[in-house]
Amino acid sequence: MLAQLKEEFPDDIRIIYRHFPLASIHDKALLATQASEAAGQQGKFWEMHDYLFENQGSWSQLSVAEFEPWLLEEAVPALGLDRERFSADVNSEGIAAFAQTTWELGQAIGLPGTPFFVLNGSPYNGPLDGGSMATILQLLKLKDIQFTQCPPMQIDPLKQYIATIQTQAGDI
Repeated sequence: MLAQLKEEFPDDIRIIYRHFPLASIHDKALLATQASEAAGQQGKFWEMHDYLFENQGSWSQLSVAEFEPWLLEEAVPALGLDRERFSADVNSEGIAAFAQTTWELGQAIGLPGTPFFVLNGSPYNGPLDGGSMATILQLLKLKDIQFTQCPPMQIDPLKQYIATIQTQAGDI
């Protein structure tokens, strides 16, 4: 949906992605964050992000101990990542600390869950389908061209004006 909206409104929206690994309810959330960041070290952040999302059924029932081997055996080859580099990066202290910090920051500001959208600085809790979001973005664009007050009066009280009213039958 986000890619579709970005394509439809290339000059009107900016997509900023922030991790919020729901570690309190998803035991592999931090490791999934680490995996996408480790793939990002090889220029494939979104590819890993999308791969994890699309293949959630394959790994969500795995234990944490089984998830990392799944990443190395399934995701890494599928995305053409360097296995040794990915393995080192996914377990690096920096990436692990980053994943933990994103969770803590989300908790600190009271994020309710994922996905969470902000439109023009305000939390958005409406429908998340592409059609609804496109309509909302179109309405927000209209706001910029609407009058907020009456334009200045341009009628000269010393002149004479003639009004012509047109109907389908012609001039009256």
